[in-house]
Amino acid sequence: MYSVTPLLGLVSVGLFVTTFFTLGIATPQYDLLHDYISMLGAQGQPFAIWWNLIGFVSVGILFAGFGWAYSRIIEDNWVGLFLMISGVGFAMGAIPADFINPDVPFSKAHFVSICLALAGWCLGLARIGHKHSGFRMGRMSANLAGLFAVFPMIAMATRLITAPVAHRLVLVVVLAWVVYTSIGFIGKKRCSQYPG
Repeated sequence: MYSVTPLLGLVSVGLFVTTFFTLGIATPQYDLLHDYISMLGAQGQPFAIWWNLIGFVSVGILFAGFGWAYSRIIEDNWVGLFLMISGVGFAMGAIPADFINPDVPFSKAHFVSICLALAGWCLGLARIGHKHSGFRMGRMSANLAGLFAVFPMIAMATRLITAPVAHRLVLVVVLAWVVYTSIGFIGKKRCSQYPG
């Protein structure tokens, strides 16, 4: 698991970032900072099928695999379940939203899937931060990631930043935690050396 976990984590983040910037730049009139990420896969977008298949489905499956592999190392099935739920929810983000009519069922399903992804991730981090007190760095990184993910949402609620910017900042925290944890596992062979 110590070789599989960082591979899944780093590939998932690399694939997401590469796909986002590539398709974001290629999509006419798409603003990389101010438009919702989900707009890349929305109905009527020129590269929607590619974004949904790569940016959501493939990355979500890799996230779920990372969560399962991570849980094998720390021997916690609940963490694995929560992180796998997060990955599945992310993959289900491929259900294309209609930004013109957000009340249609597909749009609602898309928004629910993104909430499911975030909920799974938060529950996984909370479990790591609370239960795994023996792994100081792992507990600390999970607690810091959970804490930093809250600030963009507060800033959005108080109208200091827009929703798309807040979503990006939360996603940056998620991706940074996956990268940090993945790098920490490289070369490790025992749970006592648990890094993330």
